[in-house]
Amino acid sequence: MNDETCNGWTNWETWNANLWLTNDEGTYNRAREIVNEEYFVYHHEMIDALEAFFQELQDEQIITDHITTHRVNFYEIAQSLLWDEYDLEDCEKDVIEETQEKSKWLEEMA
Repeated sequence: MNDETCNGWTNWETWNANLWLTNDEGTYNRAREIVNEEYFVYHHEMIDALEAFFQELQDEQIITDHITTHRVNFYEIAQSLLWDEYDLEDCEKDVIEETQEKSKWLEEMA
């Protein structure tokens, strides 16, 4: 069995895509906005929006690495971005529970 994990992520593509999405403050903030949008009815809409944002960054040559997007686990990146939103020690219980539910929802659909 070939282990493709990279630094705790599904694979190199997911790890690298996450770096590109979180290494610049503006890009990071927009990615967080996408996963925290309230108007998504289905989980795949959020994932599709995050992937579309990533592809837009590639098209504009902001992301210059050659990352094969079909190998990127956007569920995993979305889950990480959801948890980045909160300092868990300062969070109220209902916020933590809501984030856990959204995170579980993503896990079930991955």
